[in-house]
Amino acid sequence: MTSVGYRDQRIEKVIQRLEHSVLRDSQGYQILGDDGTSTAKIPARIREIITKNLSHRASPASTMTSTLNPNVSQLTEENRLLAQELNRVENLLSESAAERDELGIKYNALSERLIRLMEIANLFVLKGSELLFSNSRSKVLKAVKEKCKISAKGVN
Repeated sequence: MTSVGYRDQRIEKVIQRLEHSVLRDSQGYQILGDDGTSTAKIPARIREIITKNLSHRASPASTMTSTLNPNVSQLTEENRLLAQELNRVENLLSESAAERDELGIKYNALSERLIRLMEIANLFVLKGSELLFSNSRSKVLKAVKEKCKISAKGVN
């Protein structure tokens, strides 16, 4: 038996069970049309609704097949989108590498400058302590001014 025949047979059994269990009291009921005349008995109307709804649904096998086998245009579009995303990520990666290199250069320049400033500060401390011991205030001021001029030239 084919899957379509088997499915139709199962639908028929469901409809019969529904008619038997739900509608056994309502065998005399009928659905009225818009003009007030009776158009169909309830079991016939239920059968019509179920059949119509089930016929509009796609079978699970065909739905699964379409999701497993996308067409060429879908694959081409997905490939294009993935290539765009790959290019974007590569650009971001190269930008971050350039920024990292630039930060490394700035770090090295600042480190060298800081080392020079610390050496100058140590010289001031040494010269200042030597001059303080000699009790010559004017020598201290003169040495500080002189070192400031030297450091201003060396830093630039």
